[in-house]
Amino acid sequence: MTDPTSAEQPDVDLLMASLRADDSDAVTYFAVLHGKLSDALGARVVAKRGGALRRREAPSEFSVSLGDHEFSASLASGSITCTEKHTVRGIALSSTPLGFAEWLERLVGALAAEAEQSASTRVALERLLA
Repeated sequence: MTDPTSAEQPDVDLLMASLRADDSDAVTYFAVLHGKLSDALGARVVAKRGGALRRREAPSEFSVSLGDHEFSASLASGSITCTEKHTVRGIALSSTPLGFAEWLERLVGALAAEAEQSASTRVALERLLA
């Protein structure tokens, strides 16, 4: 017999491949990654843009809040810089700079772990894979 919960679990490797689709152009890749995460996670993704008149421009920075972790990525001079913060009640207790690959791996791992407990996160992950 198969485990009925295993059919509902997102394939983390497939999700990683989907989010890493094409990282040859950092500027475009950053905008696409932000778009995919925003579409799937909605208000949990907060973007920072240049100002009120630049709302339609791609963001220069965004963060994803998952439980007591905040995953932030910023784009400057064609390079993506990432951090993971551990927060409690909105206060950052620690901030760890990460390489992009490790940041993405930790983000996807946190999403997958949360999807095990939350139907809405599981649906969001399925949207990312679509």
